[in-house]
Amino acid sequence: MHAQDRRGFLPLAGRIRAPRLVPMTDRERIPKSLGDTGRVKYSYARAPSMGNAFVVVPWHAAIAPYLLPTQKLPTEDWDLLEHAINSNRGIWKHFMCPATDSYNTGPRTIAGVVYPENQGTVVSVYLGASIQYVWSSNGDYVLNEGVMGMDNTPNVRRLAGNLTRVSDPSSTMLMTDGIRRRDRPEPSAFPSFNDGWQVWSPRDPAGQAGVSSRRAVTLSEVFDASNGAATSIQNFDLNRHRGKINIAFVDGHVETRQINAKDLARVYILPPL
Repeated sequence: MHAQDRRGFLPLAGRIRAPRLVPMTDRERIPKSLGDTGRVKYSYARAPSMGNAFVVVPWHAAIAPYLLPTQKLPTEDWDLLEHAINSNRGIWKHFMCPATDSYNTGPRTIAGVVYPENQGTVVSVYLGASIQYVWSSNGDYVLNEGVMGMDNTPNVRRLAGNLTRVSDPSSTMLMTDGIRRRDRPEPSAFPSFNDGWQVWSPRDPAGQAGVSSRRAVTLSEVFDASNGAATSIQNFDLNRHRGKINIAFVDGHVETRQINAKDLARVYILPPL
């Protein structure tokens, strides 16, 4: 439904690397740099602390109106929005798996602000070389950065949420059960941010043996890790469903697979060209 309302685009997730097209003082700089001048592809909120700039929101906020239409989210202030999507009295319950203890996690306090515990990084936005912001949120599901990420770096392939670029939607993963990364040296979006990534990521091809921006990348290669095509095995939750994983595919169907290289061999993070 989000794609139907947004010119065929899914919400963004993972690393968003866009060119810097406008002055950093322009509050429309982020949608313009994302190729979304009219703000018709993606969903946004205002960030008063960033000069009232329009910032693309994480998927939790983007699809919340379709899951809980009676709850109006405070998109006029991204700090208020952060609390709204992580409140267990509202939309939060739709992103929690009943097989986990996520409802029982306690709060944490950062600079006097109380946040829920166990957040995972779901999006970071760069314009050129400048980091704009990072967004963490609560959820028990791991998103596909191959489909929902954006990168203007030469030879790096991300589909920017554009469904028309998904060549095999019945075999291309949208999201799965999973947990945030805890691996080093890169558990988070940047060094001062401690929330591990909660996305499945193809590796950028530069310097990676056997990796090409043109080839398909599968969830099996995350599990196997032998050719360096994708990361990270720590996003798998081996305990939640006794070694199985639920996978939601781009075409809308859901399957349960065993967490092993064979059963994940045709679950695409990046589909064939």
